[in-house]
Amino acid sequence: MGGRKIMALLVTILAAGLLGCGGTNGIYGVDHQGEGDNDSPAGSGIIEVTVSTSGGSAAIQYTLSISNGNKYTLGANDSLTYHTRRLGTHEVQIDPIPSTCSLTAANPSVVTIRQSETVHVDFVIICGGSQ
Repeated sequence: MGGRKIMALLVTILAAGLLGCGGTNGIYGVDHQGEGDNDSPAGSGIIEVTVSTSGGSAAIQYTLSISNGNKYTLGANDSLTYHTRRLGTHEVQIDPIPSTCSLTAANPSVVTIRQSETVHVDFVIICGGSQ
């Protein structure tokens, strides 16, 4: 194998290793509508968040916050799968809720992540006027 091929192989292996290490705060992947890494290593947990909005504009966008400060943009009817190595209690919050809408559950929602478990958080938002 030539020197350039070996160097290219080493760069590829190094890049793959760095990408697979995970991010800060114990997060190693987020799937947003099927994107990203959906595998869960041992010692981790998953929060599956679903947003369902009725009676409002399909153009509504929300900011989903998870207790460690990570923020994600979700549409009116959207979902996100959040993988974490941080077991224990997490707060999951969605904002802003338009003044003509109401949320049918607690906000923030407090969930407990246990090893190898998936926790579901459903935000159902009902709107009654124009946004």
